[in-house]
Amino acid sequence: MTARERALKAAVSVVADLGFQALTHAKVDATAKLPPGSTSNYFRTKDALVSGLIRHIADQEMSNGGGSLAAKTPEELVEKIGGLILALTTVRRELTAARMAIFLSGKHAGEIRDSFAEGAAFFHRELVATFTELGAEDPHSAASALMSCAEGIILHRLTWDADPDPHPQLALVVKGALASS
Repeated sequence: MTARERALKAAVSVVADLGFQALTHAKVDATAKLPPGSTSNYFRTKDALVSGLIRHIADQEMSNGGGSLAAKTPEELVEKIGGLILALTTVRRELTAARMAIFLSGKHAGEIRDSFAEGAAFFHRELVATFTELGAEDPHSAASALMSCAEGIILHRLTWDADPDPHPQLALVVKGALASS
């Protein structure tokens, strides 16, 4: 792993563990066990560090997105989304916590929104296609409702209770989205 990659991984840890406001070049250097000033060699300003961090998180999320959300049955869809939520809140917890901390920091404009919006748009398109295939009357609203439910479950698992099974809530939303079908 290069020093730049170590710095980005450390930046994720800093933000996930201490919050967005704790992100500094010095804190990243210390967390990554890099010589002082190393992070600033790659990211000259805090804005450059934030941009690099956001791009890194977005790239990691897209490269580990969990595959297609295409499903032949409502139960399969619930299983896929539930599995993704479990992965995001266990093995990928730190990355997810960093993304949430950035959102909650109030830094919602411009590049941050655009970078994370790419991933959200990808999942929305996948869910619209799946809900269309499953016969939902309004696949766009169904996709948005399921995404909102999933984000809420993720936030709940990160902040309050890491153990609840997400599948019952997801099944309820999917069932409601397909009720008139």
